[in-house]
This record gives sequence, C-alpha cells and structure tokens, in this order.
Amino acid sequence: MKKITSNNNDIVLRKGITDDLPEMLQLFTATIDEICKKDYDLQQLEAWKSGAENEERWMKVIRDQYVLMAVIEKK
Repeated sequence: MKKITSNNNDIVLRKGITDDLPEMLQLFTATIDEICKKDYDLQQLEAWKSGAENEERWMKVIRDQYVLMAVIEKK
C-alpha cells in the first residue's frame, strides 16, 4: 500500500480485492458512457458495457491479474 497526497487528500494505492467489484463495474460502464460517447453509437456502447455483466470474468481478473485501486482516504 502506498499513500500519495494530492490537493490535501490522501490517495491510497492498493491491490484490488473482490469487494471492489461493484465500484470497478460502475467505473467501467460510466467511463464508456462519458469518454466514448462521441466516438461510438449507442449500440456499440451498449455492447461494450455488456462486458460488465460477466461478473465471473471480472472476479477472475481481480484474482489472477494485478489490479490497482486508487482510493481517496477520508480525513
């Protein structure tokens, strides 16, 4: 675990755990909606976001890969 301070907030970097899955999936779909909306049509965005429905795959990613989480620590 590593702590970084930015704009008077502490940001903790740590390895992701299975309890992080809901936030990871929310970030995944929200990022597609916001960042990619100008470059892809609705059908493409929905197809891409459907990958969030496969929770077993995401659990395998968390378990088998090195997933980092950046968490703002409340003061």
